[in-house]
Amino acid sequence: MKPFRIASIHLDEDHDVSGITAVIDAPYLASVRQLTIGDSIVVSRRERGDTELWVELDTAQLLSLFREVGNRLDADPLQIPGAYSALSMVVYGLMED
Repeated sequence: MKPFRIASIHLDEDHDVSGITAVIDAPYLASVRQLTIGDSIVVSRRERGDTELWVELDTAQLLSLFREVGNRLDADPLQIPGAYSALSMVVYGLMED
């Protein structure tokens, strides 16, 4: 499995993206928190014990994460494998950022 993948995309009443739920490997939670705006990342549930976490990101947080991981090289310790490609589908496919 990939260390970062999107489990669901949240839409508002106008069918615009209002957030996502992402499944991440637990060691990447600190990076997600550091690379997003604010400190209100919600860990909604644990799927596979302590190894896999479900986190909810609002639109501002997902855009912040998208921009930050897009600016990092693979060797960067804050890089989250799979995050940029997964977030690209949301941002370019649904949000047209």
